[in-house]
Amino acid sequence: ERQNAITHAAQMNWTQDAVHALLDVHGHQIFNLGLFNADPHPGNILVVQDPELQHVSTSHPKIGLIDYGQCKRLTPHERVKVAKLILSIADKEPDEVIANHFRDMGIQTKNDSTRFLAEFGRLMFDSFQP
Repeated sequence: ERQNAITHAAQMNWTQDAVHALLDVHGHQIFNLGLFNADPHPGNILVVQDPELQHVSTSHPKIGLIDYGQCKRLTPHERVKVAKLILSIADKEPDEVIANHFRDMGIQTKNDSTRFLAEFGRLMFDSFQP
């Protein structure tokens, strides 16, 4: 039972590291490479364990990303707009500020709802709060 707890704890630490790595990769792609992947869902993330290292308790799986079929190239100006949106959310700016950053990016909704745009931005880019 103790060994299971140790293994589980190691897996949880790896999961947290994997999530941070995924966020770093997507941030690098957007801000350094100007590549926006519009389809980064769990089905496009592979977790691969080296079969020769499975028995080693310190061995961690590798992450693979697939399916870059829905991508867009971002200009430096567009990257700045994305950064301003993300920063406005991180800085807990009011709805109007967040919504206006979406509008500056050309995002339109049927009713142009400030509240919807702000909440959508928070859903996409805010930290997860259970």
